[in-house]
Amino acid sequence: MTISIPLPTLPDSVQTTTLDGQDFRLRFIWNQREDTWFLSIADGSGSPIADGIKVVVSSDLLALVSGPRAPIGVLMAIDGRAVPSTEALKTLAVDPGFADLGDAIRLVYATAAEVAAT
Repeated sequence: MTISIPLPTLPDSVQTTTLDGQDFRLRFIWNQREDTWFLSIADGSGSPIADGIKVVVSSDLLALVSGPRAPIGVLMAIDGRAVPSTEALKTLAVDPGFADLGDAIRLVYATAAEVAAT
């Protein structure tokens, strides 16, 4: 079952999220200089798995994350804004801005079973 992950409204926040039956600590950090969000992932005890993953729309954020402690599904930022016109298409599918997470941009996780079934 695809999971929708709640997203922060603060520029630096940590949350525990269960993915494929394991707890992970997700840290979202807003980088003002680069004008973008970054994600770091740790296991349930806080041991780092991956740091500095740039949150990019429509890309598997876990594509370069590997190892026995890493989440085994697919994690993606999805642009959920409606497309009212052709002009609006130019603003869609861009990296999320500071106020976009949780509103315009959603984070979803497809479990390992879902990935294997496709």
